[in-house]
Amino acid sequence: SSESILKMSQALAEALRFHPNVPGLWIYAASWEFDHNLNVPAARALMQSGLRACPQSEDLWVEYLRMELTYLNKLKARKIALVKDQGVIGKVGGDDQKTWKDENEDLFVPLNDEKLAPANIDGKELNSDNELHVLQTHGSELFRAIYNEAIEATVSSMSLHKRFLEILDAADLLLHDEIKKEIMGKMHERFSREENYWDWLARMMVSKDGKMDNSGNAFLSQLKKAEE
Repeated sequence: SSESILKMSQALAEALRFHPNVPGLWIYAASWEFDHNLNVPAARALMQSGLRACPQSEDLWVEYLRMELTYLNKLKARKIALVKDQGVIGKVGGDDQKTWKDENEDLFVPLNDEKLAPANIDGKELNSDNELHVLQTHGSELFRAIYNEAIEATVSSMSLHKRFLEILDAADLLLHDEIKKEIMGKMHERFSREENYWDWLARMMVSKDGKMDNSGNAFLSQLKKAEE
């Protein structure tokens, strides 16, 4: 019920007031708002407040990225469903387009109103040619922005970079290969003197059949150019 939802939100807010330095509490509160209360702005605000209170928490950065990408995927899924089931996007225009946009305003909510997401999908025009492309491009920019903020704010362990790579490989991002090369390049700069880095790199670059995958070849080419 709405009353129980309100009580839960109040209880979590009170817990955070007394324990603001517990990353797991921020994650739980944001997840509850996102999954149960279906309140994306509240979930985002909680995550960002948590990052301000606990900027070095790797778990907070990772879960914040997961939440934003999950939300973006929901927008993309809804967009695809609208195109397939109704053919709405290609048919609306002028006043009808404005009405459609007003009725589906959650498709145009910025994923982040702070510096963590420099791209803003708010105000983009509706048309079948570029709408999904806008969302896909925004996802790449969002990932890159959160990753860069995370490695600046934290001690930036090797495990954090690996967790971002795992999320990247599981995500359907337009600039996947480009972002992966950037992350691997930064890992090489920071951890190339550590033995466990080279062990991880060898395992990561070799696929199950014993051959080097495309990302491995691309990264080796990048390293060779840097050394020339």
